[in-house]
Amino acid sequence: MKLKISLRMRAIQTIIREFFIVLTEKGLTYQKLSEEADKDFLMKHFSDIDLEQLQNIVQTMKKVNASISSSKDRT
Repeated sequence: MKLKISLRMRAIQTIIREFFIVLTEKGLTYQKLSEEADKDFLMKHFSDIDLEQLQNIVQTMKKVNASISSSKDRT
């Protein structure tokens, strides 16, 4: 399994570097466990929250991200 990771550094111009990482057997096992833990967490905790509340959370996080991005642009 290959993962594509792009790193963006801001200087005078944007530099994009790509790294391709091949996971070992231990890495693949960790990835599978991590995905299962995420799924269990979502099913256990988010299943008790109705869709409208989850949509409000997503909308709020988008606004927070936009605020962070605009404050980075000002510095």
